[in-house]
Amino acid sequence: MQTHLSEYLPLAALILFLGFLAVLFWRGNYKIGAYIVQISAALFLSSAFGFGLYALSVVMVTTLIFRGSQEFLMFNAVVSQAIGATIGFAIIKRFGTSENLVSLKEVAISLILGIIGGYIGFNLFKDATFAADFVTNANSVAGAYFGAVIMGNSILIVGGLVNVLRNREP
Repeated sequence: MQTHLSEYLPLAALILFLGFLAVLFWRGNYKIGAYIVQISAALFLSSAFGFGLYALSVVMVTTLIFRGSQEFLMFNAVVSQAIGATIGFAIIKRFGTSENLVSLKEVAISLILGIIGGYIGFNLFKDATFAADFVTNANSVAGAYFGAVIMGNSILIVGGLVNVLRNREP
């Protein structure tokens, strides 16, 4: 079955439209373009660090010490994703905002919110069927990822939104 270039036309139009909106927001008075870039970078770094830590801990710790332990899988997924979200939050808060500093209190709050969000997501997505059905616990790990990344970066998301609404740099 061959695909024709006309099938990609709606996707190309959507990408061009989103690019146009990004330029409008970037050049606008509310600095929402910088806010979008800031949140995107935080989510990317949180994802990279979270899955990196999860993969390292699964390979190094789970297979050697806690083989077959369902409780450690939950603990491992939640904590590694929450730590990754906290690292992503701290890097962007320090180097990507106009404040140029991150306090220990904000890091602790981000870690706690990441753990809470990861635990909620792990249990909420446990019975979902949208991830790889052939991988054991893939839905739960995906839920832990989504919960930890969203809750761990919520301080940055809310603080940046408040700054944008006050017409300050995010």
